[in-house]
Amino acid sequence: MVNASGKTGNYLFFCTRNLLGFDQMKSVMWKLAPFGNFRFTDVLAGQDVLFVEDVDTGPLRLALNAEFEGLTVSIEKIEKYVSGSTPYVKSHLRLRTLKPMQQAGEITSPNQKKSGQFPAGTRVTFPKVSH
Repeated sequence: MVNASGKTGNYLFFCTRNLLGFDQMKSVMWKLAPFGNFRFTDVLAGQDVLFVEDVDTGPLRLALNAEFEGLTVSIEKIEKYVSGSTPYVKSHLRLRTLKPMQQAGEITSPNQKKSGQFPAGTRVTFPKVSH
C-alpha cells in the first residue's frame, strides 16, 4: 500500500489456491481503500492504481473481450477469470461491466431471461472482432 506522499507503507502477501478467498481478500481491499488515501500498486497487474473511489471497469471490459473473443462462455467461467486473473472482483462484473457491455452491443447472451441480468447458468457471447 502506497500512502499519499508516494511512500510504501505496507506490503501485502496473499498466498492461496482458493479463488473465493482471493476474491474476498480483494473485495476487502477495495472497501478499505476506495478514497485515494492509500493506493495499491501492482506492477504485475499492469495498472498503477488499483483501488480508487470510482471503479473504472474499462480495463476489465478490454480484458474480457481479449480473453473470450469469439467464444460463448458461462458466467461462472467469466467470474473465475475475473477473480483469478484480474485485479477486479466479482462484484465489479455483472452490473458495472457486463450490463454496460450488453447495452453497448459488445456482448450477447443466448439463454438470458432478462437483459442486464446474469444469474448462474447464463452464457455470454463475446463476438469475434475482425482485426
